[in-house]
Amino acid sequence: MGESTDIAHGITISFGTSGFSANLTDITPPAAERESIDTSHQGTTSFKTFTPADLAEWGSLEVTIHFNPATDPPIDQAAETVTITWPDSDTWAFTGFMTNYAGDAPHNGLMTGTATVKVSGDVTISSASASGSGA
Repeated sequence: MGESTDIAHGITISFGTSGFSANLTDITPPAAERESIDTSHQGTTSFKTFTPADLAEWGSLEVTIHFNPATDPPIDQAAETVTITWPDSDTWAFTGFMTNYAGDAPHNGLMTGTATVKVSGDVTISSASASGSGA
């Protein structure tokens, strides 16, 4: 089975405890990354050598939203379960907390904002098609 390409329309994000919500316009999902440790030494010639660090991290979720000045963001709240539901109903769920919330109100323009959520721990990726198959 080949890979499919989806249009980024209908993505939702839910916050488990705070109930924070906003109209999303753009989303940059968390990106898995881990550091590399330089193992080069005085005897290394030509190219540096590296080994992978033991711990990886998922970074942050960043979203662009329609800014609503009446919304109270959970910037001072504890970590909570955050779930991204993709257009095909696959989900990414993780524990996270808001680290940034900012609005922009240009003259005679759409008020937009950004929010950043730091991922703490692993992301649980669930495929909607896998859970519905009888295989």
